Amino acid sequence: SLSNIPELTSASSLDVGETRYDIIGAMRGPGGEDHVGCLALLRLATESDLLSYTVMDVMSSSSTTNGNNSTLNNGDNDNKPKSAFIIDLFHLHEKLRTDELERGPGVFHGKGVTPKTRRILLNIISHLSLLMVDDNTPTNNDGQHQNNAAPSLSQEEQDEILQHLQKLFHAPIMSIVESSKNADLSHAEKIFLICESAFDLSSFPSRLTSTLFSNENHQSNALVLEGVQSMINVAVSGYMLNPVQEVATRGSPDMMHVQWGRLRGALILLFCSCANRGLPALAVDALISLNNAECQSIIHQCNAGPASLSNIFDESVISEDVVPAGAFVIVVNNALEGILSMSSKQMVNAEELAVSSKECVRALDNIRESVFQTIVHPSPEAESGSHVDPRPTLAEAWYLTMITLVSVCNKCGSVGMGSYGSVLNRLLSESASTAVLILFNQGVDKKEREDRVIGMSVDGPHTFAMINFLEKVFSIGGLLQLVSQQLVSRLKLDFHGVPTGSKELSGAAVIFAALLRGASGGLPPWAIEGLPSLFSAFYTTCGSSNVFCEIMHIAIGIRLENVPDAAFGCATPGKKLAGRFFETMGEKHVNEFLSKAKEICEKNDADAWRRFKATLKKVCGGKKKDSGFNLKPTFTNWDCERI
Repeated sequence: SLSNIPELTSASSLDVGETRYDIIGAMRGPGGEDHVGCLALLRLATESDLLSYTVMDVMSSSSTTNGNNSTLNNGDNDNKPKSAFIIDLFHLHEKLRTDELERGPGVFHGKGVTPKTRRILLNIISHLSLLMVDDNTPTNNDGQHQNNAAPSLSQEEQDEILQHLQKLFHAPIMSIVESSKNADLSHAEKIFLICESAFDLSSFPSRLTSTLFSNENHQSNALVLEGVQSMINVAVSGYMLNPVQEVATRGSPDMMHVQWGRLRGALILLFCSCANRGLPALAVDALISLNNAECQSIIHQCNAGPASLSNIFDESVISEDVVPAGAFVIVVNNALEGILSMSSKQMVNAEELAVSSKECVRALDNIRESVFQTIVHPSPEAESGSHVDPRPTLAEAWYLTMITLVSVCNKCGSVGMGSYGSVLNRLLSESASTAVLILFNQGVDKKEREDRVIGMSVDGPHTFAMINFLEKVFSIGGLLQLVSQQLVSRLKLDFHGVPTGSKELSGAAVIFAALLRGASGGLPPWAIEGLPSLFSAFYTTCGSSNVFCEIMHIAIGIRLENVPDAAFGCATPGKKLAGRFFETMGEKHVNEFLSKAKEICEKNDADAWRRFKATLKKVCGGKKKDSGFNLKPTFTNWDCERI
């Protein structure tokens, strides 16, 4: 029987005083037989419903449970209940959980398995239990129905499974409530226990975890409401663990901060787990509170300066080594991607896709202002040895989510816009104008970037996300005009020298000037490689080579007003927005450049836009050999399972 697998239940044979790696698997073979065994069972249980039913039939024929919860194999297989196999697993998990509690927090030797291995088993048990009591037609991983029926169970057997499952699901909720009220525990111990319970809850299927954020469930079960509120309150209050007076004086983050950082990861997994055709409304409310608290804490840190230290924006709390800033935004992105995946499999139509996405859109609309204020904050990049700058990963998360939102808009078409059309336009246009403004924070050469540092660095994967987003967003009709209007309202522009009758194109010219500035040295060389496709999308939006070249002509000449309060980022009053390489560019060279550009872009193919990039590089100062930027980065890992 599974309830007596030696690798899962036997005591450690190692000297407790000499090693801590027993149940992690270092002394039980590569990966540990316990973990590998659970992974094998996970594959059997989740590959397809048909395989799951086969496994349950086979295992039920070789085990049964007597009144003392001990597994028997008495050969009387015909009279054994089909539920015996599942009940065995419930008792196995109960034993492993007891062993884990007896070991104590952070103890990795002795009886039992690692918490992660136990949670894999927890996921298997809950998945198989729901299958056993469902009357639905089995499906495989692609959502395709199979002509099989679930094993028939008596009502008594179904009730027994559901009772065990309800007890299993409510156990971590009860632990959260009890830990929150236990005055004998330190704050660090409370957060640790709440964190472990949140990880347990995240291991259940969305069908169960979504009930945690259900008004109906809260009305009928006050314990669930209290448990969820306790988790969220502890997570939100954690951002207050970094007060101003401690910024420059604290030592390394203590265990309380570390466990709170892990709690962030547990909640992110829980939110992702509860997403089923979008996010529940109460989960969205929690995400809004958490993300806004995170942004306010980042602004607070930035106000303290680039040399300031931090209790939470540290390698061991909020960083790429644990869970980076912006992870709550990624939850929304993952939910949108899940709905898109269902749409691509034709499991939902355009109208259903739009309806399922509305709560995600509401979340983004309610956090956009705090996100924009944070990522455009003028504080320079954090100095080495100070805090971890959280703004780049927040910006990356935001623009990756905006890219997904553009895909949702394209899938929905006019059907899905409806009353949310204005909200979507606001989200996408303000995101685009913010990305353009970030480009003006950058100097156009290495010396200028060192002498005048404003805002976060663009040397990271968030710049990839911004460039990709701008390419996607310019493919949506009407948004270029909105973005242009927002930029003109933010900047004090000097139209002296701008061709007569072209002022209505000045906003689009600001966008083009930002890209010229980036090509002149404001962006890393690896980011410039993505500009051809962006210019192609910009050209398509313009509609003709004449309009495209006219905008480019304005972009080369447009300046900020020559007044002190006109300065924006590294763009100087009275100077051209496109950067210093265009300050001395004569009309003859401008016309030659525009003539070549028009000839190239009229062909409008991949080779033409690559030639346009080469032509652009020549007028932007040529190849930058010593740019000071790092090599091409990879996108951030948002996985929370490892913590």
